[in-house]
Amino acid sequence: TEPMVKLFWEPDSALRQRFEFKYGYQDFNSDESYIGLTEEDVRNNPNRRYSATRFDNMASEHHRSYLKYRVEPSENLNFEFAAYYNQFSRNWAKVDDIVGGANSVRGALATGNGLDILQMTGPGSLIFRNNNRDYSSYGYQFQGDYSFASGNVEHLLQFGARYHRDDVRRFQNDEQINLGATGGVTDRVVGAPGSQGNRYQQTDALAFWVEDEISVGNLTVSPGVRYEHLDQSFNDFNKDQSGTSSFDLVSPGVGFNYELDGSAVAYGGVYRGMSTPGPRSAAKSGVLEEESMGYELGYRYQSPKVSYDFAAFFTDFDNLIATDAGLGAVENAKNIGEAEVFGLEAQVSYDPLGESGGELSLPMYVSATWTDATLTSTITEGGGDDIFAGATDGSLMPYMPEWQLAAGVALAKGSWSLALDATFVSDAFGTAQNVDSPSQDTTGAGARAGKIDELLLFDLTGTYDINENVTLLAGVNNLFDERGITSRLARGPRANIGRNAFLGFEAKF
Repeated sequence: TEPMVKLFWEPDSALRQRFEFKYGYQDFNSDESYIGLTEEDVRNNPNRRYSATRFDNMASEHHRSYLKYRVEPSENLNFEFAAYYNQFSRNWAKVDDIVGGANSVRGALATGNGLDILQMTGPGSLIFRNNNRDYSSYGYQFQGDYSFASGNVEHLLQFGARYHRDDVRRFQNDEQINLGATGGVTDRVVGAPGSQGNRYQQTDALAFWVEDEISVGNLTVSPGVRYEHLDQSFNDFNKDQSGTSSFDLVSPGVGFNYELDGSAVAYGGVYRGMSTPGPRSAAKSGVLEEESMGYELGYRYQSPKVSYDFAAFFTDFDNLIATDAGLGAVENAKNIGEAEVFGLEAQVSYDPLGESGGELSLPMYVSATWTDATLTSTITEGGGDDIFAGATDGSLMPYMPEWQLAAGVALAKGSWSLALDATFVSDAFGTAQNVDSPSQDTTGAGARAGKIDELLLFDLTGTYDINENVTLLAGVNNLFDERGITSRLARGPRANIGRNAFLGFEAKF
């Protein structure tokens, strides 16, 4: 269930104004699991799920809203004021681990020792975690822009400020389901509410930013800077621990565009990026802010028949943060050193009928991204759920494919169109140790270690406009039903979706 309402009102006055309100609600329930499959099972039957996941369920509720007021005192000056509030609650009840055999899900999937527990055909215990959490955020934002000229130099000055608060309350517990000799449930032991996580953490942030888009002839330069102050706090009620931390972050940057002629543009930029750890990681473990310097240089051309874009990029990371999202059950994020990411991007679009003036069009495109993403620090600590353990200088970053390609062609005339699209993603590693299979892992990552498969997928889509307001849609995704491992997180390998078809419509009113 996902209703949404959006309202706006523009008063009939000399001063141009606009009031806007939006509220959305989502009630979502799914039987989603953390657990993947063994290497053999994911190859032979990628749609399989083990019996233990029959109890897995995520229930969530999401409220999101904002109120905006926009006013334009003059043609070259406007302001916008906004307030927003979001609240998200969820409980993901899922198999988190096992007792018996390999004594871990990742170990059971890698070695088969304890797999009968997940299949509920042998004795042991299943540990279910109720990941019960509440998230909320709210804030106030002011932004504006002012355009003016000084001689032959034109300026578009953009500025703003924002106060933001977000918090998370986690109140988790485990349930242990004990299995008899043949895998039947013998009893169930429910842990005390909050026994596996009873914490609250909060962040208050105050940010200011300014950017000036300066145009002189064919050249536009956009220098800017953002300053943000964060105050963080956490309370661990089970361990009677608490702490505070704060950050002062300055992120400058500058970009440029130069019009070579009416169709071609050279562009580029240098930007500093910042990413902060969570309150508990900063206050308890001393995790520092992640820093990056990004560089980009490109060339873009556009005409009625053909357009292309070529770019090179480089990003240098320092104090790279390995977050809980990547480390699974690891209690805290941590800094894992330095990394370098550089690459090339190219995109070409062509329509041989683009200048014909007729109804028939034949647009086609091809795009490619080549990326080299390497860690430049040795990481000896960690293991188990830590996918960065075992890295050495020059290790490839997990889940970063070297090649990503896309191509497509469409035929359209009047009210109908037919399109064929293809995507290719090269293989990657599941952990920074860069091993090809779980059997080669020496860090304890188990089924998280190994390759992420390369995949070539085709999609076919057709549309038909019944009238100017209603369009019919139909298509087949993954036309040739290609399957492969697309993730080994959170607990073992899982595959992409197989061939699937859809039929629907779009209505505008």
